Amino acid sequence: MFKKEIQMKLRRDKKSWLEQECAKTNEWNEKRKSKELFDQVKSIQSKKFSSKNICMNDVNGQALTEPDEVLKRWNSYGTHLFGYPNKKETKDAYKVAQQDVEPEPLTSEVEAAIKDRKAGKSPGLDNIPAEIIKNSGEMGIKALHHLCCQIWKQQEWPEEWKLQEFGMLYKNGNSKECGNYRTMPLSVMPVRSYSSSYLIE
Repeated sequence: MFKKEIQMKLRRDKKSWLEQECAKTNEWNEKRKSKELFDQVKSIQSKKFSSKNICMNDVNGQALTEPDEVLKRWNSYGTHLFGYPNKKETKDAYKVAQQDVEPEPLTSEVEAAIKDRKAGKSPGLDNIPAEIIKNSGEMGIKALHHLCCQIWKQQEWPEEWKLQEFGMLYKNGNSKECGNYRTMPLSVMPVRSYSSSYLIE
């Protein structure tokens, strides 16, 4: 009987601790304090706590256990959640008439944008930190200016720039349901009882 009571209290304390840590993580994310956010994530990860749950439910409530199937489920859920339109249907919708296109961006504008980038931030999916871009010198500025001009002329974003990685932060309820997680746009996954990420195009 004592063993059962102790286990119950341990589970209660563990849940309380996790809720507090997740609340801190979400607070830093909402305040856009990326350094504090990732420090918080690392501090939780150092506890080496992980959930035994490695599966999710599909739209019909059937359990998915294969990693590829789980990631596809997250991708489908995220695409539906954020209402991303079909590429074929909208490809021409964002095209601007050639006569309405403004002049190409200036080299000085690109240089100013690079200088305004803050150091110490987590890199994106390309894993290129801001420090490398800020210290790329004149050649880096010219390369980025050329890239910006090409995008300006073609009026279409590179496919890699349309991707976003999300970390899933568990809230409450059934941990196998995607709707019971808070989606956090991060370049590095945060924690949860069980972590997962997906890419949305």
